[in-house]
Amino acid sequence: MFCVAFARGVRGVPRRTEPGGGRRPPPSRRGSDVLGQLRDKHLPRHGALPELAHLDDAVDFDLDLRETYRMLPRRSGTGPDMLPNEHLTLVTRGYPGNVEATATMALVNRFESDRVNVKLPAWLYWIDAAVSLLALVKMLGVGTAAPDVRPLGLGGTRRRASTTLVVKIVAAEMAEKLYPVQISVGVPSGAHALVFGVRAMTEKTPDFVYVKIDRRNAYNQVHRASIMDALNSDPGLAAYARFRHAYYSRDAPIVIDGRIAVFASCEGVQQGDPASCADYAFATHACAVTLDAGLQAAGGFARFQVDDGIAAGPADVVFPALRRYAAAVAPHGETIRFDKCSAWSPSLGAALAVHPAYIADCESVAGLTRAQERAQQFAVVHDGGILVSGVPMGEPEYVESNLTSKLEDTMSYVNKVTTQLRSSSSQALWLLLLWCMSTRVDYWAQTLYVSASRIFLADFETAITSAASDAFGEAGL
Repeated sequence: MFCVAFARGVRGVPRRTEPGGGRRPPPSRRGSDVLGQLRDKHLPRHGALPELAHLDDAVDFDLDLRETYRMLPRRSGTGPDMLPNEHLTLVTRGYPGNVEATATMALVNRFESDRVNVKLPAWLYWIDAAVSLLALVKMLGVGTAAPDVRPLGLGGTRRRASTTLVVKIVAAEMAEKLYPVQISVGVPSGAHALVFGVRAMTEKTPDFVYVKIDRRNAYNQVHRASIMDALNSDPGLAAYARFRHAYYSRDAPIVIDGRIAVFASCEGVQQGDPASCADYAFATHACAVTLDAGLQAAGGFARFQVDDGIAAGPADVVFPALRRYAAAVAPHGETIRFDKCSAWSPSLGAALAVHPAYIADCESVAGLTRAQERAQQFAVVHDGGILVSGVPMGEPEYVESNLTSKLEDTMSYVNKVTTQLRSSSSQALWLLLLWCMSTRVDYWAQTLYVSASRIFLADFETAITSAASDAFGEAGL
């Protein structure tokens, strides 16, 4: 019975209409605007994928998902199959006296291994590639305007779990190919290393220009053919390439509010897919390596954390290098947003705007309309600093301003949760204060200098202690 229950987990393809046959109610204007953003950020297929290479070198994955299933978080979001993580966690438990139930995990491992080794019918991969699309708010709209949103595609629960394990299996080999230019895959504490490394360079070479690289709709615009070309070039990733090809070769259905959308996932990677970071990184990694090599020759560097990049070097080197990089990634679907690329020099400050190298770079895009010229010009940071992996570095006032804003946002959340739970669930509030809210600033405590974070952390500790005291009196201290 347990095997049957597991097999019946797929609940069918969502329908375009209400269950009773009625039509979908008309969306609000803001809802239509958000839907339009989601549609515009999912591009049609750019071209056919290359044929798989090195298939003779592919060593099949032999998945053991027991530990992966056991570690799945409870009450997490579901994909189009609507299966909660708890559905998979139950499979890992022993069932004394029930031979069929006890054998289920072995059968699941065999089925999921066949899935990632692409031994199942083609139609299954089309269904399995479907995602439930969520709109994450990046920036609130002004007045009645719709917010700017980022699409997040959640695949089926079983696909995400199996992909998580596959990426874990190949992470070390991927890191060997990507490191040190790309630190997002297989590099323990990669973000921390990036923050400390960049900050050390700003102190050692304050006359360099440090540019935070920004790009448009990165995850959804990168060409899948570029991903597969990069994976195909490495025989050691042949089995992984075969697995990704099975999903990228199909236009995946997109489900919004339980209905299939009129647009599909045809290009880019699906944010929410555990393989998305690695796949995205490989697509233009060769371009990133070339950028880094050019900057290294002048004492600089380029480092990336998935799509977020930081390039550093002398002003007369870094601006032309980034122009060449933008031209190199364009055929892969990437668009560099120069007007959002923050250029900062610790020693030059506002003087960077009149530096001959910056003026020459601005003149290189002259002849366009004024709006087009502004869109093609680097954004000079006149005073302050930049964010690297979310951590502010630069002038003390800039760092303090960012931390004050972070503290206000964090405490607004703490106060909201405390107010809502104080009278209804003291136990839940205490657990949230102890294990969730009190750890919200751990990342900044780990990556900021003590001299920069001391007041910020002290204020946070005072606020979180006050919240506990307000909720529980002396027992909360």
